[in-house]
Amino acid sequence: MAQTSESLTNIERRERKTDEPTIKEREENFREKKAVPACQRSSPRLPISEFLLYATVVIVVYSYATYQLYKSSQAFQRKTINGRGLLQPGWEILGKRYQDMMPGEWNHWKFFTLHPTPLAIYAGHLTGGFIISKYLPHFRKSFLIFSSVVSTAIIVSPQVFALLIIHAIIAYLVVILGRRTWLIWMVVLIQLSVTVIGSFSQWQLSLLPGIREYKVKFIVAMAFCCLRFIAFGVGYVKQQQRARVESCEDEGKKDEEEAWTIWDYLLYVFYLPTSTHGPFMPPQIFFRQIKNPYYPSSMKEVRWVCLMWLRPILCAVFLEFIHHYFYFSSFMLLPQYLQTLPLPALFALGEWCTIIFQIQYMVYYGLAKAMAIFDGVLTPGLPACMQTLLTATHGWRYFDRGEYQFILRNIYIPFGGSQHGGLRQYLALMISYCFTCFWHGFNYHIIVMVLMFWVLVQWEAFSPIIARKVGVQKMVEKLSPLTRRRLDCALTGGKYPLLVLAMIFFINNIEVGKIFVYRVLGAQGALWVIAGLLGVHYCHVQLLEECFCRWGKKYVMEKHYMAPPQL
Repeated sequence: MAQTSESLTNIERRERKTDEPTIKEREENFREKKAVPACQRSSPRLPISEFLLYATVVIVVYSYATYQLYKSSQAFQRKTINGRGLLQPGWEILGKRYQDMMPGEWNHWKFFTLHPTPLAIYAGHLTGGFIISKYLPHFRKSFLIFSSVVSTAIIVSPQVFALLIIHAIIAYLVVILGRRTWLIWMVVLIQLSVTVIGSFSQWQLSLLPGIREYKVKFIVAMAFCCLRFIAFGVGYVKQQQRARVESCEDEGKKDEEEAWTIWDYLLYVFYLPTSTHGPFMPPQIFFRQIKNPYYPSSMKEVRWVCLMWLRPILCAVFLEFIHHYFYFSSFMLLPQYLQTLPLPALFALGEWCTIIFQIQYMVYYGLAKAMAIFDGVLTPGLPACMQTLLTATHGWRYFDRGEYQFILRNIYIPFGGSQHGGLRQYLALMISYCFTCFWHGFNYHIIVMVLMFWVLVQWEAFSPIIARKVGVQKMVEKLSPLTRRRLDCALTGGKYPLLVLAMIFFINNIEVGKIFVYRVLGAQGALWVIAGLLGVHYCHVQLLEECFCRWGKKYVMEKHYMAPPQL
């Protein structure tokens, strides 16, 4: 009888569709994938001697360049300590060291991570949420709305919050009364333009106090709010359309999806962990996850939650610490000083700028993720390390994952995506890039960055097609797997400096980006400088490819090592 039952099970498995595996089959597939290293499924591993050679080159060059940047920082400290006021006394525990007090974005946003007032508000929100969820679960949603709205108003200031709530009401009325996707987009784009574009935003910013802090808080918070306005509006319109289509069905099916209300709207737009600095979350995922609070029930889950909190805290401490030794932002504020930096120090400055930029977002988004965990909400994954983003496509996909989800759901797919031919895909890509440029303020250096990424993405998309047409692909296929890997790394290493340069334009300004270009192309022996730069980045790409071979590209890029044990 047991054999008959087993044979029936096997027949069912054979007849079942391949896209519907059982839980046991999923676990077995996962074990198989985990057991087979990624290198055995994609590219071969390097010989150990070659791997050590690349590692030695990267460690020596990066260490030497960083040391030159440190020496330049100390010389800068001696020259400017009584002059420009860019440096101030730092931590006493580090001795008589001065700290770079102009670290741009971090100087503003560390208020939300290190200042006692926001930290006390976050603690009150989490404690109140725990008590309400445990003893008064029916009032949990009301508490989250009240706490999020009041806390956001305190953190960004009542004046800034008043402007935010006015914009939120306007957008909500358009959603409820208009119920047209194009109308929602038009109104929110107008709201965004009078916020982030300088020539249009002056009248609105004049309503705020003269302190720059208020204006920066409003611009950043409003930019993220506009994404939520659009996402909520589009989702609401689709929800109403589905309700009309299913109106003839039975009552049980109609009640499966609750209609979004103004209270859901307020909670989504001003939800405390993400209200002031993101990341963006699609409303469908947000409302589905926030229904049930989450509290760790095992030591494994406790360790995971502690790591989620420890990561942004350590990143914040590291940022404060490193600004005692390297004065990145002060260098960027003095372009004339950049022109005198030694080339190795300039090289290190460019690399470190991208690293610091990513660590800043690890703090902002990491803190939001750590707080949202207790509401059962899993915010988008944290940004991948800038040094692992070897292609422009990965730069969009794995850095700001929330913005990528927004563009994918609301722009790229609706305009055609990859399912309606090359022309519509090209149009969807172009509109996506234009929106990205517009959302960031439409400044000159933003336009340059977006254009550079656009060119690199086209290069990555069309180079394989051209290689097949010309016949190069057949020649490459005759090479050994290891030789093909070296060739691929050489091509990737050739465009990696352009990715770093694009990020330098984005993080700083057009003048700083030009100086980097002129210093490299106009250096004495420029060909040798460029060859050395490409050689170092070739070794860098080979090391990363080895990491991808050992652990898998998705494991590194999507940060699977940070996945929750049970959620």
